[in-house]
Amino acid sequence: MRGDESEGYAYLLELVFEELALELPGLYGSNGVADLIPVGPATLRHLVESLDDPALAGCWTDDMTPGWVYQYWNDPEREALDAKLHAGGKVEPPEIASKTRMFTERYMVDWLLQNSLGPMWLAMSLAHDVIGIDDAWSQLSGVPDFRGITDEEFFRLVGWMRGEQSMLLLGGRLVVGPKIERTFGRRNFMDLYSVFSSPQSYAVRTTHGQPLGSLNQDFVDRLVDEVSCFLLSGRAGAVVRFQHSERQVIVEAAPRGRQPTWAGCLPQFLSHSLCQRILAVLTSTEDYPYLSQPARDALAVKRDEVHDILEPCIGGIEVDDGEIRWWTYAGGTINSTLRHAIAAIEPDWKVTADNLLVRFRGEGVNGLYFSEALRQLGSAGFWEDTELWQVISRNLPGYRLSKFQPLMPSWVERETLERYLLDLEGTRRWLARSSASHDGMAKEGPPAGRHSHSG
Repeated sequence: MRGDESEGYAYLLELVFEELALELPGLYGSNGVADLIPVGPATLRHLVESLDDPALAGCWTDDMTPGWVYQYWNDPEREALDAKLHAGGKVEPPEIASKTRMFTERYMVDWLLQNSLGPMWLAMSLAHDVIGIDDAWSQLSGVPDFRGITDEEFFRLVGWMRGEQSMLLLGGRLVVGPKIERTFGRRNFMDLYSVFSSPQSYAVRTTHGQPLGSLNQDFVDRLVDEVSCFLLSGRAGAVVRFQHSERQVIVEAAPRGRQPTWAGCLPQFLSHSLCQRILAVLTSTEDYPYLSQPARDALAVKRDEVHDILEPCIGGIEVDDGEIRWWTYAGGTINSTLRHAIAAIEPDWKVTADNLLVRFRGEGVNGLYFSEALRQLGSAGFWEDTELWQVISRNLPGYRLSKFQPLMPSWVERETLERYLLDLEGTRRWLARSSASHDGMAKEGPPAGRHSHSG
């Protein structure tokens, strides 16, 4: 196109955006007076090339990407509302959406869908006093969100609820059983059935009954008894047990130096593609012109720190006496899978993980044994050992993901935890690309020029 510095590309994008705006006006529609400010061809090209970075390829096929974009786009307005509430203000009706709309990850959607079958069934029973099994399935199977649930799964749930006395079968019809009546009753049922409920607090007490303070339920739901450790009023406490009926958390003084790990708090996973992008930025020498000078300086310092540790795509390994730090940058789910897999291979090691790192501590932790563990991870038989992975699944931390959890069958709970914490196929693919390099590094220990920090 003559006279167009973008060679028609800007016009092509405009046509595409106008078409997309019919379905997604909030993202692609008019921006009012902002449309009067032109975007220069160089800026447009830089933006398109940045979004077309191969490291981001996985984001464009991940259906959770729009949700996370929306979440972060909405964060400034939500944080402003939080500050307003903290100062004693009130949320006005036009502000409710910004305060309450939060992106929900797939595992929580799956969990709520699976766990809402029982509550919906109970609601129908309360409404009609009794309901037949076939009538219940006829109504529930017509709900679009439940179409992925087979009749076999449904009737298995029926049998479990009857065995737990949550429901009773009388004359071919289902009625609310004594367990539900005793635990909830009609008066309290709506608190269980509602998706949103009023915030609740748990009192924190020592094993000797001394009160220490209180915690919000959303924080308590992320703790695991006999595993979690947290700070309250400057004091470190280790969770002994929960008394949900009395809304209490019983704690004891945490051992000196003990800190919270993923084993004791529900992990918030970042995707493999995002973590690989972080690694690409750290191992690159590219200058990003849109960064402020303080941000550019901070990036330069971080790059210098990891220069001798990290390699593009595969990360790096640091080996010290009694500790190995495996910088995978593989993402939360893959690192969680690696953590549980190696813990099964070396049960005496203490293994912790986050989105970027898997750390090993303990007697006998050295490059030689780590190399052997990697060799086992590279074996197809390890990942196809059904009995081993059943043991790993049974030993997963008992995270509380939903208030419906106490009413759900154990196999649903295990399945959901596995889906959230483990990604066997993704881990195998990642290992296939990186194990050979890591194996050589581990056998030799830290090569010349590679940092091996003591600590």
